[in-house]
Amino acid sequence: MKLFVYRTPELTPLNNLLECTVVIDVLRATTTIATALDAGAEAVQVFSDIDNWII
Repeated sequence: MKLFVYRTPELTPLNNLLECTVVIDVLRATTTIATALDAGAEAVQVFSDIDNWII
């Protein structure tokens, strides 16, 4: 699995969109998590730092 991190919308490439994209606004993270779960997401994993994720 490849993980691409774009810190701002301006850095996100528009010509190479991926099959699956996840966008999290950290200021609204709890609302985003609740909405994702309500919409049928199987799980949500939260990390304090992108370097700490483990799949």
